[in-house]
Amino acid sequence: MILAPAETIAAYRAGRGWGSETVYDVFRANVARYPGDEAVVDPPNRAEFTDGEPQRLNWSALAEKVDRLAAVLTEAGVGRDDFVCIQLPTTHEILVAYMAVLRVGAIATPVAMQYRAHELTYILRHCRACAFVTCARIGRWPHAEMALALREAVPSLRHVLAFGAAVPPGAIALDAALASPKDTAVAEPAAVTADDIAILLWTSGSEAEPKPVPRSHNNILANRAMMSEAADLGHDSRILAPRLMNTTGGITGAMLPWLDRGATLVLHQPFRLDVFLAQIRDEAIDFTSCPPGVLHDLLGRDDLRREIDFPRLRYISSGSAALAESVLRGFADRFGVEVMNFYGSSEGASLAAIAKDIPDPAKRARFFPRYGDRRFTWHATPARHMETKLVDPASGERIETPGVVGEICFRGPNVFPGYFEAPELTARAVDAEGFYHSGDLFEIAGKDGEYYRFVGRAKDIIVRGGMNISAEELDTLLGDHPGIREVAVVGYPDDKLGEKVCAAVVPKDGREVTLVEIAAFLRNEKQVAVFKLPQRIVTVEALPRTASGKIARARLRALVGTLPESA
Repeated sequence: MILAPAETIAAYRAGRGWGSETVYDVFRANVARYPGDEAVVDPPNRAEFTDGEPQRLNWSALAEKVDRLAAVLTEAGVGRDDFVCIQLPTTHEILVAYMAVLRVGAIATPVAMQYRAHELTYILRHCRACAFVTCARIGRWPHAEMALALREAVPSLRHVLAFGAAVPPGAIALDAALASPKDTAVAEPAAVTADDIAILLWTSGSEAEPKPVPRSHNNILANRAMMSEAADLGHDSRILAPRLMNTTGGITGAMLPWLDRGATLVLHQPFRLDVFLAQIRDEAIDFTSCPPGVLHDLLGRDDLRREIDFPRLRYISSGSAALAESVLRGFADRFGVEVMNFYGSSEGASLAAIAKDIPDPAKRARFFPRYGDRRFTWHATPARHMETKLVDPASGERIETPGVVGEICFRGPNVFPGYFEAPELTARAVDAEGFYHSGDLFEIAGKDGEYYRFVGRAKDIIVRGGMNISAEELDTLLGDHPGIREVAVVGYPDDKLGEKVCAAVVPKDGREVTLVEIAAFLRNEKQVAVFKLPQRIVTVEALPRTASGKIARARLRALVGTLPESA
């Protein structure tokens, strides 16, 4: 399935970052080159959140699992351009699923582990997914049973395939299927091109439903060397991956450098600081990523720091929230570790503040390189072909004056072609020049205008621990609560997660609405993912509105900060 226009393909293949390799081609090249070398290591606490003991697999053993799952998919009739939903934890199985789906020419559509029937029904219907790969359980939730129940509402969903023990009747038990001998030659690699769609990501923005983001093999591989080069990685490097592999952060920040260098990928889930630090020590990690709040906590915890001495770790990537200069300086001075600041989105927007481009930690914490301005040269891979511009959010006019706030827009070989079968969303997000409008506000900065500085978000989204939450979606869902007359959701600052969710409620006459009550309503009645649940509720007499009647969220955020929390 090729979605990029022919003229775009021709332009980017003419020396601007696109080639002929697929993601699966890169994987198979590593298998051929390093068959006996360690490829992937499961989280040591795997048994706490899913079935099975932690495994260490070399490239050959990983490839055998990929081939056997590809054979299972082929026998189930899954082939080129079919969509396969993947809801898996961060264990080696998610890598097996990605590569097997790509081998048979299908399109992987990973979803958050926290998604339940509310989100999944919409996603599966929109892409007409024919198969769902999951686990019998993730934590205490019976994911395979949930997936089977979705078939009634999603006619296209023919097969549920599940790893783990006690797989329910009606689902294909993958542990047994992959353990038994199979003729893996029945599933020869499909004849897809690098211009075909490889993955369909889902991101929640200001719209009420998740947005479908297709990325071709070339879109993905255009940033293949970004992290590898920034962190000086090689084949012998060991990468610790605490970011979820169903997100663009996990794919770009861990899976891509792993594939690019044929390195060893050490997986981590759920985030636990004690396990994380033990893995850095015991697995001799060279590179990892960490949210700003955790980095800040780590600098202040001598009792945790003394457990390790950072013997090999040299680079940490971070992002999704503001980075403090003290954090960057602290890691450099105390441990010799460089913290790199990244901005990105599922759509392919990408800015990289790396030590090679911005050596000063104070500047690296505040600024990003201004890609696309040919007066400046940067080492980071996206700078080679990425174009950016700032525009006035109201008029759309370009902004070239430093200090003037505008919406940042991106165009380049790693940027998606438009939302999948969502022309209205695409029309709002991609302009006539092909620039993707991110909805994030920046300003030009630096002595010569060489930097961008992040200012804020134009869209009504809340970013909680790197997960995007649509305020509009929660407004709509909570509007069905029998005790609520009006409601609006906003984010409020949190040192560790960046933002948390607050519901401002106008109750119906005589009613008292509590946080426990609305959380139970969203979780049980609406089957909403747990990460979207409000952590705070305030009661107001009326919601602030603009002259046109829209909710004035900026005023509401300010109001929320002055009000006591309801019970």
